[in-house]
Amino acid sequence: KDPFELMEELENVLGIRSCPMNWPIGVDGDFQGVYQRKDGHVLLYSGGNHGMSVADELSVPLDSPECEAALAQHYRDRLHDEIELLDEAGDPFQLDAVLSGQLTPLFFGSAVNNFGVRQLLNAFAKLAPPPMVRETDKRPVNPDENDFSAFVFKIQANMDPKHRDRTAFLRICSGSFTRGEKVFHVRTGREIRLAAPTAFLAKDKEVIDHAWAGDIVGINDPGLFRIGDTLTDGEKMNFTGIPDFAPEHFARVTLLNPLKSKQMAKGLAELSEEGATQLYEPLKSAIPVIGVVGELQFDVLKFRLQSEYGADVSLDRVPAHGIRWVSGPEKDMGKFAEEYAMDCMMDKERNLVCLFPNEYRLNLAM
Repeated sequence: KDPFELMEELENVLGIRSCPMNWPIGVDGDFQGVYQRKDGHVLLYSGGNHGMSVADELSVPLDSPECEAALAQHYRDRLHDEIELLDEAGDPFQLDAVLSGQLTPLFFGSAVNNFGVRQLLNAFAKLAPPPMVRETDKRPVNPDENDFSAFVFKIQANMDPKHRDRTAFLRICSGSFTRGEKVFHVRTGREIRLAAPTAFLAKDKEVIDHAWAGDIVGINDPGLFRIGDTLTDGEKMNFTGIPDFAPEHFARVTLLNPLKSKQMAKGLAELSEEGATQLYEPLKSAIPVIGVVGELQFDVLKFRLQSEYGADVSLDRVPAHGIRWVSGPEKDMGKFAEEYAMDCMMDKERNLVCLFPNEYRLNLAM
């Protein structure tokens, strides 16, 4: 795709303007390398072995004999024209605008050739903000406080399928902790020991002894944690603002092999705890319903149920104009559930949910 089209798509689809930190040389499968806007050098690559090793790089100034020898004239002519247009019409890089979410730095590279990845990661480490003040239901928490606090923002089942493990990922917001220390789990009111905190980089992981504010740490989850759980040194508070995405697509989950019902139930429960899918129990049917934000998550769910739990399922889409949580006096809620029984379900917290198939049904209920 034309890189200017990509920038326009970022703005139209994601609603954010972008500032390219480098610029691609050659498009349509003819990728030669990138132009580094900050230092005016051209970074050309060769090799890469389909990502299995880092590509060889050659860095030369754009207007130099070395660049003329390494890069054909038509590449250089087009690059000069595009850079001139970018400098005149593009957004300048402003760190304040990046940190406030109005602008994103944009990097071009080739993951399949392992080219440009290092530059992206180095820039990310340099540009990313330090740990910030986080809001709780009691008070703001400053990252330089001595007392430890953290929250669970992700749960991942079966990171090692051989061990059927579950990992809860913590973001440490203040203080520090040492491996083996006890911390307070606010939701349950229990003290728990963080026995083997783990740091991750791609597929590699290592047990760490210490972690500080700003660190992301994985801990073994025996089924205790939920997304949004707060851990502290003893203070009773809960971090707020942790997103719980409302599903937009729904499907009934039908088991193709009735002998695998336990595996399906376990898989749906564990995968829904990760936060990407939500599980519902219809009032008038034994067939569970799942809700997701994007269609691709249906494919991921189906694949993981098969590969990780041995449960082969089919997903039948459910028409959905809108989903609403219903609250009120118990008597009125019972009457509502009776009237809209075919549309009503219970969510994982046993709250009443109504999935309306069309606008007419929703307006009628309202």
